Amino acid sequence: MNYRTEAPDVAMMNAHAFHAPAEAESGATRRAEELSRFAAGVAARINTPLAVVSGWLQLLENDNASNFALADKLRLMKQEADRIAEMTCQLLAFAVQAPPRNERVDTVWLLRELARASSARCRWKGVRVATDIASDLPAVYGDEDPLRQALDALAQHSEAALSKGCTLQVISRRAVNGIEAVLRDDGPTIPPDRLNGLFEPFAPTRASQHDGLSLAIAHAIVRNHGGTISASSDATPLTQIVVWLPSHC
Repeated sequence: MNYRTEAPDVAMMNAHAFHAPAEAESGATRRAEELSRFAAGVAARINTPLAVVSGWLQLLENDNASNFALADKLRLMKQEADRIAEMTCQLLAFAVQAPPRNERVDTVWLLRELARASSARCRWKGVRVATDIASDLPAVYGDEDPLRQALDALAQHSEAALSKGCTLQVISRRAVNGIEAVLRDDGPTIPPDRLNGLFEPFAPTRASQHDGLSLAIAHAIVRNHGGTISASSDATPLTQIVVWLPSHC
């Protein structure tokens, strides 16, 4: 399914126009490095005692299965402990960014899979997912799984803000020395105060007062692959996130 609202050259020019200035990207990178060191230390100190607490709560719930009121309270407590454990996993994922493997990643397949997964999630709430994915995109080199994780986090950020009748476009084009993947939607715009810090840890997004670490992790993964990521949102209304990844072929 193709969906084009403008000529390819214009779309590509617009996509280039939304790259963040170099100094802004540099500042975000420095903040990310500082936060990653802090995150690694926090996660390492939380994980072990948290595992002990979660384990004991599970045992207590099993031992008190016949006491439904108590077992229910213990189950809820374990759920909250598991939520904290999930957050520490996110902290570690954010902090520990190993150099990506130098493997060939089929970008056409990657973006088509992204669109397919997004369409499956959006169908139930009446959001249309449209694609304009060039069939001749060059491959990029790196880790396929982290790249899929990053792109999926960006897509889910957009999806969360969309309601029935909205459209999310997955667009890709060749770019200078690489490729660009664009997620564009006609949902609510991102307020300027949120747009500026969108990829920082625990920053608020369109859909909630806090996002956790998913967008910060996406930013770190893209940066770790030598790419850039930026966002724009105006009163058209059109909001788009642009990911540029270098290609070596």
